[in-house]
Amino acid sequence: MKKLFLIIFLSIFSLGVAQKKKKAKAKVVAEKETVIIYTLEEAESTAEARIIAGFIKQNPGHEKNDKLKRKLIEMIMADNSIEAKPTIKPLSKNKIEKIVSNNELNKGKNLASNTKTAT
Repeated sequence: MKKLFLIIFLSIFSLGVAQKKKKAKAKVVAEKETVIIYTLEEAESTAEARIIAGFIKQNPGHEKNDKLKRKLIEMIMADNSIEAKPTIKPLSKNKIEKIVSNNELNKGKNLASNTKTAT
């Protein structure tokens, strides 16, 4: 009986191993890029750096590239301007005293309890 179970187990195990798929070698699939053609009107009227850069890349010898390059650089550098970055100002002593003395912040929360109070 033990031999019969052993034979059945080994046959099922061997069938499972035999049908196991081998790992296929990974093939590099080059995905086709969708080419978007940008026009001069789009590049001049847009506020997106991606469109201007795309037009300059697609039309390297265009006569208005210098103007568009300047516009592109201004757009990119605007993100790094000092006005765009937050400034940290120290708090004065008066403001700190107002915050500390504020009663709403110092009040403890009343928690509900299940205990009965004697009335």
